[in-house]
Amino acid sequence: MEFKTSGMLWALLIMIFGFLFISCAPAYHPPKVEAAKEFKELPRASSGTWVVATPGDQVLKRSWWEIFNDSRLDNLEVVLSSSNQNLLEARAQLKEAVEEVNIDWDSFFPTLPASAIVQRSYASQNFTSVQSVYYDNFELYGRPAWIINPFSAYDAFAGAKASAQASAAAYQNTILTMEETLANDYFAIESADMQIAVMEESIGDYSQALELTENRHQGGVASDADIVQAKAQLEAAEAQESALKISRAQYEHAIAVLIGKSPSSFLLSSSSISGLVPPVPVTIPSTLLQRRPDIAQAERQMLVANENIGLARAAYFPSLSLSAQGGNKNVTWANLFTLPSEFWSLGVNASGNIFEFGVRRAEIRQAHAAYEASVAAYRQTVLSAFQSVEDALSSLEFLSQEESQQDAATQDAEKSVDLELAMYKGGTVDYLNVIQVQTIMLQDKIASMVDLGNRLQQTVTLIAALGGGWTRSDLPYLSRKEKRK
Repeated sequence: MEFKTSGMLWALLIMIFGFLFISCAPAYHPPKVEAAKEFKELPRASSGTWVVATPGDQVLKRSWWEIFNDSRLDNLEVVLSSSNQNLLEARAQLKEAVEEVNIDWDSFFPTLPASAIVQRSYASQNFTSVQSVYYDNFELYGRPAWIINPFSAYDAFAGAKASAQASAAAYQNTILTMEETLANDYFAIESADMQIAVMEESIGDYSQALELTENRHQGGVASDADIVQAKAQLEAAEAQESALKISRAQYEHAIAVLIGKSPSSFLLSSSSISGLVPPVPVTIPSTLLQRRPDIAQAERQMLVANENIGLARAAYFPSLSLSAQGGNKNVTWANLFTLPSEFWSLGVNASGNIFEFGVRRAEIRQAHAAYEASVAAYRQTVLSAFQSVEDALSSLEFLSQEESQQDAATQDAEKSVDLELAMYKGGTVDYLNVIQVQTIMLQDKIASMVDLGNRLQQTVTLIAALGGGWTRSDLPYLSRKEKRK
């Protein structure tokens, strides 16, 4: 009888281990997404702002910002990766998700609590018939237990693993977002510095013009209105410069927080944009599915939802509890490890709900609905990714055209100012004419600086829309060998 009992237990154990790797979830296949052969806006590329990447290209490196050849930006991005508080929070959350995989994996195995008791008791002499009222008790025993639903074990582990991978993709998306924000803020500061430099030059010119007008007024050539107009022009330029300095300060404060420093202790010296807008290699749309971490996150979340269907189905099957107890017990230490002191027991318990008024069916339908929602969310993420690339491509192309047009307008405005100022000195035109052409020239110069800054920022946006230097192969596999590293 003892042999038959142990044989049945072994058979049960083998069966349970077999069920551990059986999934109740539907076969998972990521949904197909319609992708064009190339981006719609890519054929517009006539200015060399971007190029088509070939399959063998290293499209973008992990340190994608190095494409701008700006050492200050390089240093700031490096500090960001180690000091940004949002990244540190996301990194900790990723570790939490990975450890959840460890917990689910380790829960596959039985627990083995053990106890040892050394006890001496004294009994009341009024309630014992023997002379000795002292009792000794020595026990040494273990109670292994294993509570598991073999029909849901694999789905639970697969879901936890996919969830951890989704967290890893979310973490990479946070990194990319922070890197993009830092680069955009940095180029906003450089653009503001160039605009401030233009304003300072104009303020100097307006001050000279006011002085000229006052001298002409003393000579009886210029009117009081000319002086008022010259002062108003100078004061308006000074106010515009102050507004630019406010904006620049706010961007500087934002960068300080991004790199984990107090705005009070961070200073970024003024500079101008040091290089040209670099060309960015652009892949075909289908490759984008492998390069954006937010798409990878949405796809992994679909797998989690798919495995949850398996967990809902597994609720139909019973949970098993395997328990055992064994050890030695005696009133004397010397006889504790003798054969008569041994005791043991083995047991199997199966539990489940026979009737639940349709709750399980509703939970399965609920899981299917959640999966369908995750599919829609995935497709929307992909469509939004395509849109962001198309938006950046078209913006870069038209900004390039706008910048060329604005440069030509600025040159014409400079010539117009020289002509109007010469005629004013000759007394052939009013000072209002000078103010008008000077205002146009200033606006054109500022617009040129804004266009250059916008082109750099749109280039950053395009790189982020292409996934930066990230690829899906960077997702942690989370095998048993890798996950505890």
